[in-house]
Amino acid sequence: MKSWRWIKFASAGIAIVALALLLERWRTADDAAPDAGASVGREAAGAAAVSVPAASAAVDVAARPMDLLEGGLPLSDGAPAGWSHLVLRAIPRVAEGDIERVPALVSKLASMYHLMVVAHVERTADAPTSSFQIERVAIGLASDFAGARMTVSTRGPASVNSKLDFMARTALGQNEASLKKARQVARTPTMFVFDAETIMWRDDDHLRTIQRHALLVEPATGRLATLIWALSPGPRGRYRICCETLQWIPEALHDDRQLHVDARKFSLGLPTQEAFALVRLPVGRDVLCDAQWHECLACRFDDPAEGIALERALREAVGWGRRDERVSAIWSE
Repeated sequence: MKSWRWIKFASAGIAIVALALLLERWRTADDAAPDAGASVGREAAGAAAVSVPAASAAVDVAARPMDLLEGGLPLSDGAPAGWSHLVLRAIPRVAEGDIERVPALVSKLASMYHLMVVAHVERTADAPTSSFQIERVAIGLASDFAGARMTVSTRGPASVNSKLDFMARTALGQNEASLKKARQVARTPTMFVFDAETIMWRDDDHLRTIQRHALLVEPATGRLATLIWALSPGPRGRYRICCETLQWIPEALHDDRQLHVDARKFSLGLPTQEAFALVRLPVGRDVLCDAQWHECLACRFDDPAEGIALERALREAVGWGRRDERVSAIWSE
């Protein structure tokens, strides 16, 4: 009986790995990441005053489940087959706090599955005004098998899943269940926003947090920018921003996803879900955000206008605002 109780808690402790969405690999390239000290608010102040395009039908603010990567896709340093961009690969590890209290098997399983975010960007066929747009975004899990790295899923294929023992399969199921909680919350032809619930080490405690991810494509070049920030529950069901800066990560970020362990949240001597927390957001370059833009960054997307306002603010922050008129043209189609 005690062995089954141990399995139950060990499996529960792994669920937090997948909640750490997101997921990314650093590539140090100045042309793929922002200048230090970029800001949401200063340059974007004028953008908020611009009227919303009439074609707000191009803005989808209905919350939807995220697409999940299929299993069995071979991986290298770039995107898997069928995708144009690897956005992020997050490799979790128990790194801080009461590490000595974590059973060795739980620590091993916590690092077994890597969280991934991928995107597919395509050019529209209409020349000469063709533009790049975001066609789809998906999240998933990856792992190493005998030196080969590939995507994994409870849906198969059997040739991959047969290599997993009982505990590894249990951990995979817990991770995938957490992935299914992530939601697409807003998208336009040139922006994709999704939220993922996680637990973060903030204010000397493990607190439930929403990580918001915004992917932007530059219509003229197909270049992708991804910004990530943290939100906490606010009054009357709203969100509020709980980080001083947004993180603008480069493409194909391999993130060292460090986990903090708090022995105060153990049960019967074993870690529960709340015992693990992310130490930080994926590391990018800081994008400062003025207080006047907190409401925009923390919106619940009750109206398409909020999606358009967020995209304009973020484009100004990364320097793609006023000089790229193709965005307005795409909205108007």
